[in-house]
Amino acid sequence: MRLAFRLIVLLVVLGGIALFWIDRDRYGGTVDPKASQPERERQAVAAAKALEERARRNLVEHPDGRHCLDPATGMHPGVTAYARARVRDPASFEHVATELAPVNLQGQHLLKLTYRTRSENGGPRQMSETFVMQNSDCSFER
Repeated sequence: MRLAFRLIVLLVVLGGIALFWIDRDRYGGTVDPKASQPERERQAVAAAKALEERARRNLVEHPDGRHCLDPATGMHPGVTAYARARVRDPASFEHVATELAPVNLQGQHLLKLTYRTRSENGGPRQMSETFVMQNSDCSFER
């Protein structure tokens, strides 16, 4: 039984490493480290222009910011995970509502997350947190 468990853990770890290795180029940038200095600069400028174009397209196509929310639940996955990790009892976390303010001139939305959780004495407690979300890439900060 222990051998089977160790084998499963090993396969899961190797699978995670393989997924990281496969996806590292998608998230790590588009600049080739083996290219010459002028070529790297051109690649970096092209990548920055592509990000800027995507941000402009998102502002036109999705000015309400709903493209960042899960269509089924209406939650922002990153914000919800962040809030759930900070509560005392993550198992008691229950999403109530996610509200988005209109986009501002900097391409940002105010996002208000309302949720219920169990308090220190075991009773229900409703809380709200506000975040700033980028329309272009759906990133957020507190």
